[in-house]
Formats: sequence, C-alpha cells, structure tokens
Amino acid sequence: MQIEFNFFAKQEDVMSVSPWSFIKNQKGQTAIIIALFVLAVTFFIALAIGHLILNQQQIRRNLVKSAQAYYAAESGVEDSLYRIIKGKKYEANNTLTFDEGSAEINIADESGQKIVVSKGIATQRVRKIRAVLKISGTDIAFHYGAQVGRGGLRIQNNARIIGNVYSNGSIDGAGTTKDYSETCPSSASCITDDVWVAGGVAPDPDQQWTSQNSDFPFGIKVGPTDYLDTAQSFIPSTSEVLNIVSFYIKKVGSPPDQTVKILTNDSGSPSTVSLGSGTLKSSKVTTEYSWIDVSLDPSPSLTAGFTYWIMIDAAKDNNNYWIWGKDSTDSYLSGTGKYTRDWTRGTGWTDVGGDLNFKT
Repeated sequence: MQIEFNFFAKQEDVMSVSPWSFIKNQKGQTAIIIALFVLAVTFFIALAIGHLILNQQQIRRNLVKSAQAYYAAESGVEDSLYRIIKGKKYEANNTLTFDEGSAEINIADESGQKIVVSKGIATQRVRKIRAVLKISGTDIAFHYGAQVGRGGLRIQNNARIIGNVYSNGSIDGAGTTKDYSETCPSSASCITDDVWVAGGVAPDPDQQWTSQNSDFPFGIKVGPTDYLDTAQSFIPSTSEVLNIVSFYIKKVGSPPDQTVKILTNDSGSPSTVSLGSGTLKSSKVTTEYSWIDVSLDPSPSLTAGFTYWIMIDAAKDNNNYWIWGKDSTDSYLSGTGKYTRDWTRGTGWTDVGGDLNFKT
C-alpha cells in the first residue's frame, strides 16, 4: 500500500520577515535613548543654574544685611559719642532699635578714656565697631568765627564782629580796631577776638606807585585807536608769592567784570604767558577813584629782580569803560604802563605816557 502526502502552502500564508524592519526598530530605540539623555543633561544644567542663582541671591541678601548691621553699629557709636561730648544723659549699656536692625551699645571708662563698643544686628548678621574717646582738658583756641575768602574783609559803619576772623585777603575798614572788651567805640568798627590773615596786601607793599596827576581811560575806542588791554610793569625786590594786587581806578557807566593777569616780560613788553589771574569786580568800583584789591588764583611766585606785568583784559564799550589813575611824569623807575588791542597776540604794545597806579 502506498501512501502519498502532498503539502501545499499558499503564498499569503507564509510569513516574510525583512531585515530592514529590524534595523528601523533599532534606530527608534536609539533615538529614544538619546532624547532621554538630552533631557537629563538639560535638567541637570537647569538645576545647576538655579542653584547658582539662589546662591547669588543669598550672597546679595547677606551683603545687604551685613551693611545694615554695620550702619546700625555706626549709628550706635555716633549716638553715644554725641551724648558724651555734649554732656547729655546716657547709659553704660543700652540698645538702639531701627527699622532694619538694632545696635547693642556698651560704654566703659578706661584710663581717662571712654571706650564705646557698638554691636549692630540685622537678621542674624552682626557687625561690631569700637571707638575710643580721649577726654582732654585743653581749651579750644578757635571757638567760633567768620571765615573770609581771598577778597578779604572790609568793615564800615561801626560794624562789629564778636569772635574770631580767618581771612585769605586783607582786612581793613573805617576806624577798625581790635577790642577784647567786646564793646566797640561809637566811632569805630571792631573785632572782639583773634584775627588771622593768610594772604593779602602787605602793610608796606613791595612795589607801588601812588602818585596820580592824570587819567588813563581804557576799554574804549578813540578815533582809530582801541585802548583795551592795559598793563603796568614792576620789578619785585624780594622773591615772594603774590596774593593780591591793588589798582587806583574808577569807572564810567557799568562795565562788566574784567580779568586781571600777571604776565611775564618779553623784550620790554608783556608776554602771553600768564602766571596767575583774578577778577576785577565792577560792583566794587565806583565813579570816584579808590583802591580796589583783586585776589589772584593761583597766587604766582615772583622772583626778585625780574620784570612782571599787571594786566587788565578789557572789553570795548564807549559807554561803559574804566579809568586808571596815571602819573604822566613816568617817574617809577622799575616799570611803565602800556596798552594794546589784544594781549594774546603778544604784539602791538604802546606806551601810555607814564605810570599807572598800583600796589603789590
């Protein structure tokens, strides 16, 4: 007996597995792993940045609170020193309270000194300051007084200063006297205490020419000639610092303030080199002759035997100008007067025909 077995397989019943599908599955798994890794790295970076930000905020808060504690301690020291110096009531141990903190203060006596220790506290931040106050019985020489600038002080109309005066310029006035009784005579002004003059016109000027027999108007134009920048030369007999120069001068109308300069010499005329300058105030000058002081800043150092020039830089206005006292005899042996249209050119200086009145 013969038995035959026949096997039939339909094409659609056979499972076909492609190698490319396996590779695609592997790629998908790799992409997921990479994505998870990137997310993890990003998370840790964000965590680190957040930690840094929190640390910076904490540091900033610590700095602010530390500063508040320091200022609280400083306030405690200042309050205690003020009370001790002014003789006000205080306690050896006390506390000052502020909006953002407090100060715990301890005051102790040690060898004739006051030791002040102030501990400032602000939100658990603590700063300490220690101050030592030495108490001395030495009297203060300058209790109170008036301080005057380079323009100096002029006292008139029986004015009185009760106290001390420290001046960078000359002090003068009508009938001025120094009276320690603090009572002024009816015919004089007075200063009751000490007087210091740091710089001014010396009682006996080193150089001066006060003889006046004519006028020299400047700051105007007469015909074709401009009489503007005007100068007087002098030769100091001693090497010294020149703080103030004085002019015998008056005005016509209301000319503006003018600049005064000390210039070096250039072949018998003013140079363009300025050693110091000041301002001639129009408000100080009247329509009658008077001596007017001008302070110099900086104050130039002059050398004995060298020629220098005092120069007024004037603007042109035929209705508002200046008149400088002049001696037409030209008798001052150490200098002479000159004028020009513009001193910055360094040329064109012309004799005024005499000497101009001045003091140094």
